[in-house]
Amino acid sequence: LSLAGLDEIISFATTNQNYGLVVENWFDFCHIRKPKSIGVHFIDVPIDEYEKIKNMIEFHKAHTNEYTYSFKKLFTTPFKTIMNYKDDHTSFICSEFVYYLVVGTSIGDHIPESDRNNILITPEEFREKILAKSTIVYEGGIENFNPASLQAVYKLYDDSTLSKKKEIDARIEKKYEKKPDRAISKLKQ
Repeated sequence: LSLAGLDEIISFATTNQNYGLVVENWFDFCHIRKPKSIGVHFIDVPIDEYEKIKNMIEFHKAHTNEYTYSFKKLFTTPFKTIMNYKDDHTSFICSEFVYYLVVGTSIGDHIPESDRNNILITPEEFREKILAKSTIVYEGGIENFNPASLQAVYKLYDDSTLSKKKEIDARIEKKYEKKPDRAISKLKQ
């Protein structure tokens, strides 16, 4: 998921440094993950929903040590109808995390009420339920993807909307900004 083009790609995954929320840029995504093929999809949301999603992302970035990647869910998702995940609110798989971010927005409006409480979703279900509302920007081999093609997405917005998004970003990022530890500050002095 990205709210900032290729500058910040957010997922729940595993890296050498982390087992949970992963924030990468395009270069890291390509060189660490080394995907063979990708899909870039675009979904426009109203500004208030953008703000909600941005707030949830920044909250999770600020509390990343409280959440983990769930290998249990990864391997048992095909059996989710007989598994009990109700008490597990601190671990995610990637498709589940993105679904968690969009439930309650217009992106998830078409999802049946019975499915909204069950956020454990397989990648295939994610394609069917979420990406069905998207515009495909690119699907195919990563070697053929031109990152400049994303510029067309930003041209869909007028300056006023882009300005509002920048204001929201700044306000929410400041809200979750880590405060310097006073003891460390005194030691540096």
